[in-house]
Amino acid sequence: MNKLLPTLLATGLFALTLFQGAQPAFAAGTETVEGSVVAGTMGATLPTGLTATLDGVRGTHEFIPEQTAPVNATGHFKFAGLPDDGTYVASVTVDGALYSAMVGKPNAQGLATAQVTVYGSTTSDSQIQVTTANWVVGAVDLSNQQITMLETLQIANRGDTTYVGDHRGDPGSDLPGVLPRTLRVPLPDGASGFQPQQGFEGSSLLPVAGGWVDTVPVSPGTHDYAFSYQLAFADGGAEIRKSVPYPIGKLRVLVPNVGLELRSDHLQGTGTVDVGGRSYVVLEGNNLPANTVVTIDMLGLPTSPVGRIDPNAMRDAGFVAIGLALLGALYLGLRPRRQSVGQDSGAERQLLLRKLAQIDDRYSAGLIDAERYQVERAERKRELIDLLMGGRTTADGTGVA
Repeated sequence: MNKLLPTLLATGLFALTLFQGAQPAFAAGTETVEGSVVAGTMGATLPTGLTATLDGVRGTHEFIPEQTAPVNATGHFKFAGLPDDGTYVASVTVDGALYSAMVGKPNAQGLATAQVTVYGSTTSDSQIQVTTANWVVGAVDLSNQQITMLETLQIANRGDTTYVGDHRGDPGSDLPGVLPRTLRVPLPDGASGFQPQQGFEGSSLLPVAGGWVDTVPVSPGTHDYAFSYQLAFADGGAEIRKSVPYPIGKLRVLVPNVGLELRSDHLQGTGTVDVGGRSYVVLEGNNLPANTVVTIDMLGLPTSPVGRIDPNAMRDAGFVAIGLALLGALYLGLRPRRQSVGQDSGAERQLLLRKLAQIDDRYSAGLIDAERYQVERAERKRELIDLLMGGRTTADGTGVA
């Protein structure tokens, strides 16, 4: 699976333990976690029969066996006898959406607390908005006449309910076991080679006419996504044309600054910007309504063997060759600035734990095979370990705001 953000390698023994599914046995400790579940949707009451789940990792990089406890009528849950050197996250699932919260540090008596906020559900996407979208031309493959595109999205659920999706009448969507559709990911005509890079799990995406759809619920707040694909071109020109399914606050198209002629119906040139050590020409549009059809024409692309622009010059500009390192630099440079590293890390912990739970759910439902389950779960665990132990690369806040 392609990965956008770099992670540090865990120890060989730990990696072997992850892939073999081994769980070390721990002696009972003295730490207690007491938590509460509260409703984040105005006027809503807590569902009954909820179950809290506790995940943790020790300072030695070992995962603590997962535990569950009932949530009582007042929203209270409790876990006792926990290892004292653990970092814990408490989670609760409601209507297929998983909500998590970091457990605080224990007091002198060994008591730690957590508050998990859960939300009501909606099948309407009326509160979904793209706050910022970036469409980046990353590379040109001269032999296959293809452009590599990277798209990054910051999507906000502006409401106080979780968007759980619906089936939208897509062919086959009403079959047993098919999950409701949530986020729509349209691709331009002629696109191929779609690869989720950040925010999406391959096992949660479904192909539909004109692109892909996700099946993961979208909770209130903001969420970051990225994906890449290839787009064919011919006769020295390429067209990016697609309908944007949600309102977009700011759309930017970044094209390497190598002398191409750019035209668009909804976007205007705003100069150049440096991202990842490379110069890009920027086209920008603001406050685009949902279902706007955006078109960008790029003229002057190289044709084989002779084009208007010397392929060697383009290669020197970093336009032809692209790899995961460049994708990572672009993504990190284009991410919106965070208020603090601590807030960002907490959100990433919750996201990774949510992904772990979703992988388990899909495996239990028979939606992914055992081999893929082991690989995806091991990757997510390694990312979580890196993040919890402070060894993961994070955005430094530079780049395009």
